Amino acid sequence: MLTRRRQEFLKAVVELHQKTGQPVHYTEVAQALRVSPWTAYDILTLLTKAGYLEVVHQVDRKEESPGRSKVKFRPTPLAFESLGTCTAKDWENIQAELLERLREADRKGARAVIGETLKELPKISNPLTFCAKLLLALILALWTIRKAAQALVVVREVLTSFNATETALILLVGLIVGYIWKAGKKELGRAFNGHLARYVDEVRKMEEGDREKLLAFVRDIALVSPSPG
Repeated sequence: MLTRRRQEFLKAVVELHQKTGQPVHYTEVAQALRVSPWTAYDILTLLTKAGYLEVVHQVDRKEESPGRSKVKFRPTPLAFESLGTCTAKDWENIQAELLERLREADRKGARAVIGETLKELPKISNPLTFCAKLLLALILALWTIRKAAQALVVVREVLTSFNATETALILLVGLIVGYIWKAGKKELGRAFNGHLARYVDEVRKMEEGDREKLLAFVRDIALVSPSPG
């Protein structure tokens, strides 16, 4: 298990890597965290031994000695999993998968896709993926109630009326669950109950950038016309 200090260094490497797409030199981490280069190197080496980082020997073309390489560090999948972070490519793949599920709901019905999605939730460790899949299932649940189009209009208003992403994302879930219960879909409402506390907790702990991604995604899927039934 990562100590808080090692988690801080790992997060710095991941964030620097995501900005450039390149391996990160330990001096960059030292500068970001305001520690000595030797401290940064020692902790990144420990993270490498634990499987969170991998070493890359990269030749710097700007160096006067062309054969000289620098020791740099790159996050492994374990790093992203540990921090609950998605790369840009990961997020693209998640969105593509969930949009395909919307199309599936048109073909085989919303209820079937809701059931499949809810079964997956306990196995998902990444917060952004978990929250996105739960929101997709909730939007599909709206498709199954009477006056679904009217409910979606209210949902869209919530999504555009709140500047605070955390508030909008939490209020949104309460609103949709309220519509489900009001429509008499008690069994469906209970199916979501076991996941709501984790959703709220994940949204509150989530980085602002991830909350913005999530909000943009749910705005897109809320624009899709409900499938009949």
